[in-house]
Amino acid sequence: MKAFKSQSDKLFEEILEKKIVPMLLEYKPFNDMIKYVRTPQMESTIKSLRDVMTIEKTQVLEANNIHKEKSRLVSNVLYLSNQLNNGNAKVEKELEETRNKILEFNDEIEKRENSIKELLVLKEEHNLQLLRETLSCCYSTIKTDEKELDSILKNIEQLRKELENKRIKRDELQNRIDSTYGFIHGFMGAKETQKIDEHLL
Repeated sequence: MKAFKSQSDKLFEEILEKKIVPMLLEYKPFNDMIKYVRTPQMESTIKSLRDVMTIEKTQVLEANNIHKEKSRLVSNVLYLSNQLNNGNAKVEKELEETRNKILEFNDEIEKRENSIKELLVLKEEHNLQLLRETLSCCYSTIKTDEKELDSILKNIEQLRKELENKRIKRDELQNRIDSTYGFIHGFMGAKETQKIDEHLL
């Protein structure tokens, strides 16, 4: 079984080298398919992936907000520097504080960007894990469904033959009834046949 798994892993890696794997939770064919094919393991990986994506989205949003605030401070530094160069010594302390704040923002931005990079790696890992689980589940489902479908098709074929035999029998019986009744009707006449019908049929 281990040999099969390693062969399966090797095939999986070869396929990944040639394919761009979409983010499965944002991929319509995947979302259409999981209405029918789903396991508890897949559910767990989907939850982990969603959690990572939510954290990533929050981190990106916060990093963007820090960038905006930093841009505002940079503009202020330019203004304060201009004031200082024009002899306004009162702005020196504010300029220093603003520069320090920009350095703090730089550190915070770096932390966020590193965190986002780690989340991207984690997201990719979860996505590939989900792909593995999904492919495994898909093939397992296909094998099970094909067996059931084969049984159903055999049953349908058997019912079709039975139905065809019943149709043949129906036609035979109808022809015999028509032929027999035709003989009686022809021999006895309509009036006499009606009288006998009332007593014998």
